[in-house]
Amino acid sequence: MGFDQRIRQRVASILHRRGKPVLLRRVTVLDGPAPSPNPPTADRLSVVAAAAAGASAITLHAKGLTGRLEPGDRFVLDGDATVYTITARAIAAAGRFTALPFAPPLAVPVDAGAAVAMGFAADTPVDARIEGFPARLVDGTLIQVGDLQAMIPGAALSAPPGITDKLLIDGVPKSIVAVTPQYAATTVICWRVQAR
Repeated sequence: MGFDQRIRQRVASILHRRGKPVLLRRVTVLDGPAPSPNPPTADRLSVVAAAAAGASAITLHAKGLTGRLEPGDRFVLDGDATVYTITARAIAAAGRFTALPFAPPLAVPVDAGAAVAMGFAADTPVDARIEGFPARLVDGTLIQVGDLQAMIPGAALSAPPGITDKLLIDGVPKSIVAVTPQYAATTVICWRVQAR
């Protein structure tokens, strides 16, 4: 094992011990005039119409729903612990995902209005050290009161976080404002992420 690899593993080990689990949510868009981001943007997703046990498609809606779901995205219905996986791309239209295909089939019947909790294939769980910025660095423009810095091990990610991505800290989504690589020689040992 080379020096660079040992350093990356050591930093990852330290951040695992001193950090906390967070979720890096990669946001992707389609080319063209309708970018349809994944994960979609929405208030609370819910079921449009009741569905019987055994159903393998369902219609979901939410106020302000835009974007798309991709195969591998997951959801859980209120009152049912089963994790359902989306099996085909679905693009929201008129605030709905219509006849959204998933597997396995519904384990129990679901009522109209049932809440839906989503998980996304592009989510990456990582251990990160989270801390605020020192008061002397808060200028109200580049660094604002409440901004956080997250140190994410370089070995934990195959690509750097992007400014369109989100960081979920204690379940609260934070926008990524800046990403700075931290190097040991020529190797990125961690990513310093400014989250707002």
